[in-house]
Amino acid sequence: MLRALALLVLIGASVAPAFAEGPADQQIYGLSLGGRAPDPSGTGGLQAAFGSAIANDLQGLMFVETGVPHYLLNLGDDRMLGVWFDGASKDRPIFWLDLTQEKGRSPATTPKYRPDFQITPRAGVPLGRVDIAIDPALSVARKEEIKADIAKYLAQHPPDDPKDERFMRFPTNDPAFRLELLGEHFRGQMISVYQAEAGKQRVETELFDAELARGVLSQQPQ
Repeated sequence: MLRALALLVLIGASVAPAFAEGPADQQIYGLSLGGRAPDPSGTGGLQAAFGSAIANDLQGLMFVETGVPHYLLNLGDDRMLGVWFDGASKDRPIFWLDLTQEKGRSPATTPKYRPDFQITPRAGVPLGRVDIAIDPALSVARKEEIKADIAKYLAQHPPDDPKDERFMRFPTNDPAFRLELLGEHFRGQMISVYQAEAGKQRVETELFDAELARGVLSQQPQ
C-alpha cells in the first residue's frame, strides 16, 4: 500500500533527531545505516523526524508499507531520497539509503570513500560508471570476503556483456539486486553515474548494509 503523508510541520517540542547515529562522513542528510528510521507521524512533526536539512526542502513524501517498508522523499531540484528499513523491528534500523541528484550538486551530506571496484558498462547504455567502496571501518577479513563476493558476481555477469541487461541501468527500488551484486556481508557505498539525459547528468549515491538487508528480505514472501 502506498500512503502519501501530509507535508505539514506540526507544532511540537524541539527534539534532536535520534537517527543521526553514525559518523558524519557515513550519513546522507543526517540519516545513517543502522540508525532508527524516522516516524513523521509522531508529535514532533517532519522536522523532528527527518531533521531540518530534509524538512526544509521536502516537496513530497510517500510511505510504501507493503513489501519492504520505505520512504520516497522528493527534495526538489531533481533530488530523490529513498529510506529503507526493517519495519518488523521496534528499532526500525535503516539498511539502505539511496540519493539521486543532478551531477555537480554539492554532495556535502554524502560520504567520500575510495572505490574498491569501478564498473564500466558497455558503451551506449545509460549507466556510465559504478564505483563500489567498502566501509573502511570493517575488519580486514570481512573486507576480503566482500571483495571475493563482488569479484565472483562480476565474473559471472560481465558488465560489458551485451546479452546481460543487469548493467544497462540499475533496477530502482530493488534491494534484492543490491544484495545479489554486493554479497551478503557488504557494508559501504555505491555511486552510479548516468549519461546525460535532457542535458543533465544524474548521480545516484547509495549506502547499503547487506547483513541488515538479508534479514529483512528473508522475511518477505517468496
